[in-house]
Order: sequence, then structure tokens, then C-alpha cells
Amino acid sequence: MTIFHRRLLYIFCILLFLISAPAISFYAAGYEFDFFSGRINRTGILIVETEPKGVSVDLGEKKKYNWLYDFFYQDQELKTPIKLRNLLPDEYEITLAKEGYFSYQDKVKINSGQVALLNDIVLFRRSQPEIISGKNIINSRLSRDGKKLALLSPDALLIVALDGGQTQEINLDKERIESRIAEIFWAPSDKKILLTYQNYPVFNVETGKKELEAKNYFSGNIQSVQWDSFSDNKIYARQNNRLYLLDLAQKKTLFLFNQKAPADFLIKDDKVFFIESKNGDYNLASYDLKTNAFIKRMPVPAAPDYDLMDFGQKLIYLYDKRHSLLFLVDPFSPIPVQNSLANAREFLPLTDGKILYWNDFEIWLYDGAQNDKTLISRLSEKIGKVLAYQGNADYLIYNTRMGVNILNFKNKDNLNFTKILDWQGTSGLAADTAAEKLYFISQFDNTRALWRLEIQ
Repeated sequence: MTIFHRRLLYIFCILLFLISAPAISFYAAGYEFDFFSGRINRTGILIVETEPKGVSVDLGEKKKYNWLYDFFYQDQELKTPIKLRNLLPDEYEITLAKEGYFSYQDKVKINSGQVALLNDIVLFRRSQPEIISGKNIINSRLSRDGKKLALLSPDALLIVALDGGQTQEINLDKERIESRIAEIFWAPSDKKILLTYQNYPVFNVETGKKELEAKNYFSGNIQSVQWDSFSDNKIYARQNNRLYLLDLAQKKTLFLFNQKAPADFLIKDDKVFFIESKNGDYNLASYDLKTNAFIKRMPVPAAPDYDLMDFGQKLIYLYDKRHSLLFLVDPFSPIPVQNSLANAREFLPLTDGKILYWNDFEIWLYDGAQNDKTLISRLSEKIGKVLAYQGNADYLIYNTRMGVNILNFKNKDNLNFTKILDWQGTSGLAADTAAEKLYFISQFDNTRALWRLEIQ
């Protein structure tokens, strides 16, 4: 090679560097030149994070990217967690898939020079339900700590540890229970259960033994009954509009006072709350059980049929069953009724001061801190029960007549639904604390049996 050719090659390399280096830097910085429009576009970034990890990411058939995307990703299977660069601005139809799990589809808009997030995405396991008990379940109730499920069949009381799946069966030695009217009441420590049928038996969950029959300590029918707020040895009962205390340790009753009201009552923090009505006016009355004295009366909206409920917060819940109205009451505030939730057929208080509530076709979320009510979704099928998914606050589990579904409502404009169980006639949804197993009641031969479904 002559000196001339060497110099020519040298100059060519320098020119190639001067031309290509800015071009590479231009593309590496996330820019793209559109030769058709003659415009410069800036690319975007997509970050995808899922639970579990290792989920395949498919950007769809209309994916657009510059040549650097091919350079980095063309031979690479995209797996979460991942940060994808050099995507041209557009709307992408993302599919997340993993063997053994339901796939997840979503639309994500990539904007010029911005980072789009598809994070906190949960994929749910595909599995077949397994039967836990073939007993005919007529009623069920979750324990106060949410770790155990009590189920009542005509001849037995079943206790299921939701986390481990262990089942304890306590035989009922009297006549068979044929009605759903029989209720289940957990004691404050979740170590005892009171059943409201026949003689109102009290069972020790740890030993499986019946301790006593509450009705034997009263001369007539019991109208309503409740455990004490703190003690497993105190049961309060209303009989003929009088309130009594049954001491389980001493096995004796104590008359407290005349409750001249046909409505429900509530025991909370050594106080009893109940509804009084006179001349069309309704009041929430409070009585101190320590001093045996009335505290105050607070006006509440008129309703002939209130349920009083406590979920371990400072508020008391007054539920007007006839009109599906839930009133949130602070009994010691100058303005006792803090708010009201309409069309609340059922509701579930959450740990962060929020309340999940629903009617036949709508699911709502109330945020007490923001005093805000948000419609999560309006459905075409009648809603049975709704659960908050403990693994992620953006997910709900609900059932309809046609099956069990999971709803991701993080993006209010693009809700994401996954049907995890295509079964008809499910009820009594409950989940373990690790959000890995879902329990439900459904048909098995001629009974309503208890089933379990692995979802994680």
C-alpha cells in the first residue's frame, strides 16, 4: 500500500468517525430520525416488574423501535424485571406470560422522552380446586384476626386454619341444624365460638370441647347476643329489652339495665351502644358498663332496622339494612355522623381507614382520610362477595354467579380482569394471610362443600 493510499484510508476513517460517532450518540440518547416525515423523534423507556419474576414480555405486533433496540434485544428473550429502551412513541399492547399462570394483557402508552411503568403486576397461578371438606356448609365466619374460618354444617362445627389448611371438626351433639339462621360469633381472642341455635352453645376452639350452653342461664328467649370487647368470659345478651351479662367463669348472669329499644346493641371499650327511638326521633345512646351510668344520646338518621358494628377502629358503623345505607359514626364527636355510604349492600373495612363496599353491580372504595368515594367498577353480573387481595392493594377478588375473578384497578381508565375460576355457584370467599390460597364454598354432589384454590 502506497503512502497516498494510507493517507486516503486514514482520512476516510476520520471522516467515518466524525459522521458515525454523532449518529450513534444521537440514537443512543434515544433519538430517531424519521426519513419519511423528515422529523426527529425521541424514544421512550418501558420498565416492567412482576410478581413472580421471570415473566415473558411481548410488546405485540405493532412494536416500534430504533436499530439500537435490535442491537440490544433481538436475540434476548424479554423477562421481568426489565428496562426496555429505544421504544418509539406509540401505544403498545403488552402481554405478560409465564407457564402455569394466567397471562396478563394491558395497553401502555410510550411517550417521547418519558419512562412508562408497568409495575406491581401480579400473575395468578392456574390450578384446580381441591376439596377440603365434603360437609354441607350452611354458614361461615372469618375469625377476628383473619387466620381461621369457622363453618357450620347440620351436624358439626369446622375450624379451618387458612394459612396451613388444617381442619378441626367439632361434633354437635344435639339436633341437626337445618337453617342458615344459626350465626357464628368469635370471642375476642378467637379461642372460643358462640353459636346462636337451640341453647346457644359455647365451644373452646383449642380443646374442641363445649364449655356451656348460654341459654340455660336465661329464663326465656334471647333476642340478640355479643361477646365482650376484651374478655372471652363475658357474653352480653338482650332479653325482653333488658341487657344482661353472662359471666362464663362464674357461670352466672347479671342484670345491667332496661334497654327500651327493639334494635341491635354493640359492646365497645366497656361501653354499650344502642338505638333509642321516641316520637320519630332516633338517637345512638351510650352506657358505661364500669360505672353503670348513661353517658350521652346522639341524634342519628331515622331508620327502623339498624345493625351496629365495630371493626376495631374508633368509628361505629350503623347499617340501615332496609335502605342499604352505612353511616360512619364517631360517638364522642360533636357531629357524630361523619359520613354515609349509599347503596352499600355489603362492606369491608380495610386497615388503612378505607372501606370497600359493593351492591349488586358496583364496587366502591371510600377513603376516610380524603373523604373520597371512588367507583372502582360497574359489572354486568351480580356480585357475590368482594375481598381485598392482601398481596397487592391494587387488586380485588370477587365472585359472581359464573365464577371467581380478580380485578386490577390501578389504572382506572383501563381495568384488568382475570377469571381464575370458571365455576358457577361459589360463595363464602376467604383467603389466607399470605395471599396464596383462596377458600370458597361450592357444590359437591348434593352438598355445599368447602374448596381451596392455589392462586400463588
